[in-house]
Amino acid sequence: MKLPHLLFPLALLTLPARAEWSQWRGAQRSGVSSEKGLLQKWPKEGPKLAWHIEGLGRGMASTSVADGKIFTMGERGGKQFVLAYDAATQKELWAAEVSSHGGEPRCTPTVAGGLVYALSDDGEVLCCSAKDGSPVWKKSYRKDFGDPPKPGWQFSESPLVDDGKVIVTPGHADHFMVALDAKTGSPVWTLKAKLEGNGHDGAGYTGAVVSNGAGVMVRRRQRMIMPVKHDGWLQPMLQPPFKHGAAHLAATDQQY
Repeated sequence: MKLPHLLFPLALLTLPARAEWSQWRGAQRSGVSSEKGLLQKWPKEGPKLAWHIEGLGRGMASTSVADGKIFTMGERGGKQFVLAYDAATQKELWAAEVSSHGGEPRCTPTVAGGLVYALSDDGEVLCCSAKDGSPVWKKSYRKDFGDPPKPGWQFSESPLVDDGKVIVTPGHADHFMVALDAKTGSPVWTLKAKLEGNGHDGAGYTGAVVSNGAGVMVRRRQRMIMPVKHDGWLQPMLQPPFKHGAAHLAATDQQY
């Protein structure tokens, strides 16, 4: 089977060298870029292809860009990896194993403070060096957080890094959301929650976002849960029905 490609149109390479997209949906998880000079209208035939990368492996992950590197995830040889490429030469720099089980990783790696955070589709969390991929710490939803039920399309969120903590959502009633020390992986706080409503038990498919007014927020089933980001306190708020655990976005404290 031919492995997937990573394609970059020339229009996406007109950003200044300082531009970074260090996590899922960009720096603020809003899907908005602050860079200037983007094409207002694409040519009829589409933007010119600048380069492409082959052999990333099977998966559904997007990409993050930071420190002159491109990061993504892929499955190779029955294992799931986080991958790093040189943004200038497209040369593979390293591949760090996240899980020894095959699958289709869906997580977009998060890059912060010289470290990369990634989640496999079976719930293995890896923190590794952005420089060379060497492991710093690991956690397991199965071993460390109660072996929560897997969503129908497996674990798909992208870890959130905020205020020196890595925040993930295993979805277990005793470990619904957890905050870990970003450098050591040690637990900082744990949110206990069992949400009632439609859908399966456990985590959805979205990663958490931050609101200066409401703390860390993740939307699940028919509720938006809002633990205060420093201690994991929970204040549930009923919301209208939605599908597939979509993110409840907070941008400049405006909710969409």
